[in-house]
Amino acid sequence: MMMICFFFLGLLSTKLNAQYFKFAGGNAADPVWTLYIEGLQIGDEIAAYDGEILVGAMKVVSTKAFENALPVFSTLNSSRGYQAGNPVILKVWDSLTQSAVPFEYTMAAPYNKAYMENIYPAEDGLYSIININKNENNIENAKESISIYQNQSEGIFIIENLSGFQNLTGLEVSDISGKVVYQLAIENNPAFISFRTGRQSKMEIDLSKIEKGVYFISFIGKNISQVKKIVIQ
Repeated sequence: MMMICFFFLGLLSTKLNAQYFKFAGGNAADPVWTLYIEGLQIGDEIAAYDGEILVGAMKVVSTKAFENALPVFSTLNSSRGYQAGNPVILKVWDSLTQSAVPFEYTMAAPYNKAYMENIYPAEDGLYSIININKNENNIENAKESISIYQNQSEGIFIIENLSGFQNLTGLEVSDISGKVVYQLAIENNPAFISFRTGRQSKMEIDLSKIEKGVYFISFIGKNISQVKKIVIQ
């Protein structure tokens, strides 16, 4: 029965269409990986990215995982989708707070057939069960653990209190539509390694070339998603 969904991707109800994450759709004839989502509230949204490319998005309609199918595409309607071997990036939009929120996730394989890697697969027709945890403790801990403030120079932001997040792999800035406008690799970046391990108390990022507006800074890593809202004036 798992395979049935892959033949009906084009018939998904419009109720599943995400409003915050604007996804134009993909080609189901090429490899598709389906994520079944549990742990979110009805009305929440979840999206999958390959770097800055949005490769799938949906709105949660049920508290049951197999009623929340998020197909992610290797080929989009207008461009390439995910590429096998690239890290999976997930983002969650909370319907109650109307904002991107931090979360943790785990993967389950109750039938011993689910795909369990944190990279995009090469095979077609695979599925995974994703349990999302975005409880209030995660949100409050994120607020307390990472501090971001703007200094006197326009577009220059200072990050503090990032030590201890040893699993971080990247940082990215997205606008309110979910489009990524800035990325910074954390792995093997000497400045981030020094800062993350506590040998450096502050770190600056220069966003002065980005247009004025509201943005979200996402700190991404294995089973980690910490999000902070910023305003470029």
